[in-house]
Amino acid sequence: MTGFHGLHVTIGVLAIVAVLWRSRVPGHYSNEKHFGIEAAEIYWHFVDVIWIILFGLLYLL
Repeated sequence: MTGFHGLHVTIGVLAIVAVLWRSRVPGHYSNEKHFGIEAAEIYWHFVDVIWIILFGLLYLL
């Protein structure tokens, strides 16, 4: 469990770093072109939902 948690946090942090790195280029992200930002955001929401489910299953039941 701890290893999976660390893996997912590492992946999420790398996604955020990738977004930050690509944002250095002017015009890389725009109102129409922002998939990297959206993908990192969706990933963290996925991790949040899975965490809530696992917390309920492992600690509350």
